[in-house]
Amino acid sequence: MVIGLTGVVIIALFSQYVLFSPAELAGPSFKIATEAFKWGVSGFGNSTVWLIFGVFMFAAGYDKIKFGCRLALFGLLFLV
Repeated sequence: MVIGLTGVVIIALFSQYVLFSPAELAGPSFKIATEAFKWGVSGFGNSTVWLIFGVFMFAAGYDKIKFGCRLALFGLLFLV
């Protein structure tokens, strides 16, 4: 997650060289900071991004409380 956020910030900082064409930059009403910010946060409107984030958080909690071990031991109770 940190790597992705770092990538978005770096691209937004160098947006006038990476994201926008010279024709867009020459427009009188074009604001680089506003358009770079819009590009940077546009991915968060996508439901797939939030699905992946939710699954990652669920997996982190699953691992933190060792629920997998408890579930496996509970399953062994029925086998024995």
